[in-house]
Amino acid sequence: MSAKSRNVHIQCDSQERLFALKEEFESYVGRDTTYDLKTLTLTVLALPKKYKKKTVLENKLRRLRQARDAEFTGYEEDPDYEDREY
Repeated sequence: MSAKSRNVHIQCDSQERLFALKEEFESYVGRDTTYDLKTLTLTVLALPKKYKKKTVLENKLRRLRQARDAEFTGYEEDPDYEDREY
């Protein structure tokens, strides 16, 4: 059983501390963060904002490859090629 990635929520006492922690997590730890100034909450995201699962990317590439290959399979049925002699 695999562990789930979860975001970390940090409650700060001032805006200065919030922005200092945000800068620290982004530059030193390398994690994407979001923040809420109303509640002074910093959320450290477990996965990057543009994270795509490997299977999703593989399926997308497979569909694109099939669409590309389907374009080249029907050239023999094109009426413009019926008159040509090889």
